[in-house]
Amino acid sequence: MNSVKEGEYITLDTGVITDKNDLIMWYFNGKRLAYFTGGPEIWKSPSRFSKRLQLDYQTGSLNITNIKTTDSGLYKLEITNSSSINTLLSISSRQDKIFHVIVSGEYSLVIQ
Repeated sequence: MNSVKEGEYITLDTGVITDKNDLIMWYFNGKRLAYFTGGPEIWKSPSRFSKRLQLDYQTGSLNITNIKTTDSGLYKLEITNSSSINTLLSISSRQDKIFHVIVSGEYSLVIQ
Protein backbone atom coordinates (compact mmCIF):
# COMPACT_ATOMS: atom_id res chain seq x y z
CA MET A 1 0.00 0.00 0.00
CA ASN A 2 1.40 3.39 -1.04
CA SER A 3 -0.04 6.57 0.43
CA VAL A 4 0.60 10.13 -0.78
CA LYS A 5 -1.00 13.57 -0.46
CA GLU A 6 -2.58 15.31 -3.41
CA GLY A 7 -0.14 17.57 -5.28
CA GLU A 8 2.92 15.54 -4.30
CA TYR A 9 4.71 12.91 -6.39
CA ILE A 10 5.10 9.16 -6.03
CA THR A 11 7.59 6.67 -7.43
CA LEU A 12 6.38 3.12 -8.03
CA ASP A 13 9.70 1.30 -7.87
CA THR A 14 10.14 -1.98 -9.74
CA GLY A 15 13.08 -3.07 -7.61
CA VAL A 16 14.91 -4.42 -10.67
CA ILE A 17 17.36 -3.34 -13.33
CA THR A 18 15.87 -3.85 -16.77
CA ASP A 19 17.56 -5.14 -19.89
CA LYS A 20 17.28 -3.54 -23.33
CA ASN A 21 15.19 -6.53 -24.47
CA ASP A 22 12.63 -6.14 -21.67
CA LEU A 23 9.10 -4.96 -22.34
CA ILE A 24 7.81 -2.81 -19.46
CA MET A 25 4.02 -2.37 -19.26
CA TRP A 26 2.20 -0.27 -16.66
CA TYR A 27 -1.57 -0.49 -16.09
CA PHE A 28 -3.91 1.68 -14.02
CA ASN A 29 -7.12 -0.01 -12.87
CA GLY A 30 -6.79 -2.54 -15.71
CA LYS A 31 -6.12 -0.04 -18.52
CA ARG A 32 -2.73 0.39 -20.16
CA LEU A 33 -1.05 3.48 -18.83
CA ALA A 34 2.49 3.40 -20.23
CA TYR A 35 5.08 1.10 -21.74
CA PHE A 36 8.55 1.02 -23.20
CA THR A 37 10.73 -1.55 -24.86
CA GLY A 38 14.16 -0.50 -23.65
CA GLY A 39 14.72 1.51 -26.80
CA PRO A 40 13.55 4.93 -27.85
CA GLU A 41 9.92 3.84 -28.15
CA ILE A 42 7.76 4.94 -25.24
CA TRP A 43 4.04 5.40 -24.85
CA LYS A 44 2.23 7.32 -22.14
CA SER A 45 -1.45 7.92 -21.61
CA PRO A 46 -2.13 11.14 -23.53
CA SER A 47 -5.07 12.44 -21.52
CA ARG A 48 -5.60 11.49 -17.90
CA PHE A 49 -1.94 11.64 -16.81
CA SER A 50 -0.84 14.16 -19.44
CA LYS A 51 2.74 15.32 -18.78
CA ARG A 52 2.69 13.91 -15.23
CA LEU A 53 4.29 10.52 -15.97
CA GLN A 54 7.98 9.72 -16.14
CA LEU A 55 9.48 6.28 -16.75
CA ASP A 56 12.95 5.34 -15.57
CA TYR A 57 14.67 3.57 -18.47
CA GLN A 58 17.04 1.60 -16.22
CA THR A 59 14.54 0.24 -13.70
CA GLY A 60 11.15 0.67 -15.38
CA SER A 61 9.94 2.57 -12.30
CA LEU A 62 6.98 4.91 -12.78
CA ASN A 63 6.98 8.45 -11.38
CA ILE A 64 3.71 10.38 -11.14
CA THR A 65 4.02 14.10 -10.41
CA ASN A 66 1.29 16.44 -9.15
CA ILE A 67 -0.75 13.40 -8.13
CA LYS A 68 -4.53 13.77 -7.77
CA THR A 69 -7.10 11.96 -5.64
CA THR A 70 -8.52 10.49 -8.85
CA ASP A 71 -5.14 8.75 -9.35
CA SER A 72 -5.92 6.46 -6.39
CA GLY A 73 -6.24 2.85 -7.45
CA LEU A 74 -4.46 -0.29 -8.54
CA TYR A 75 -1.26 0.00 -10.59
CA LYS A 76 0.13 -3.13 -12.19
CA LEU A 77 3.60 -3.61 -13.63
CA GLU A 78 4.46 -6.34 -16.13
CA ILE A 79 8.07 -6.95 -17.10
CA THR A 80 8.55 -9.42 -19.94
CA ASN A 81 12.09 -10.50 -20.63
CA SER A 82 12.88 -12.20 -23.92
CA SER A 83 16.23 -13.67 -24.77
CA SER A 84 17.25 -15.64 -27.83
CA ILE A 85 19.84 -18.36 -27.78
CA ASN A 86 19.58 -18.62 -31.55
CA THR A 87 17.00 -17.79 -34.21
CA LEU A 88 14.97 -20.94 -33.43
CA LEU A 89 15.04 -20.86 -29.63
CA SER A 90 13.63 -17.94 -27.71
CA ILE A 91 13.01 -17.90 -23.96
CA SER A 92 10.77 -15.41 -22.21
CA SER A 93 9.71 -14.86 -18.63
CA ARG A 94 7.33 -12.40 -17.00
CA GLN A 95 7.27 -10.69 -13.63
CA ASP A 96 4.19 -8.92 -12.28
CA LYS A 97 4.04 -6.47 -9.42
CA ILE A 98 0.96 -4.76 -7.95
CA PHE A 99 0.87 -1.33 -6.27
CA HIS A 100 -2.14 -0.03 -4.31
CA VAL A 101 -2.02 3.77 -4.30
CA ILE A 102 -4.15 5.97 -2.08
CA VAL A 103 -4.06 9.73 -2.64
CA SER A 104 -5.47 11.81 0.20
CA GLY A 105 -6.83 15.33 -0.29
CA GLU A 106 -4.74 18.34 0.55
CA TYR A 107 -5.45 19.68 4.02
CA SER A 108 -5.30 23.39 4.68
CA LEU A 109 -5.09 25.29 7.95
CA VAL A 110 -7.91 27.75 8.55
CA ILE A 111 -7.02 30.71 10.78
CA GLN A 112 -9.90 32.69 12.29
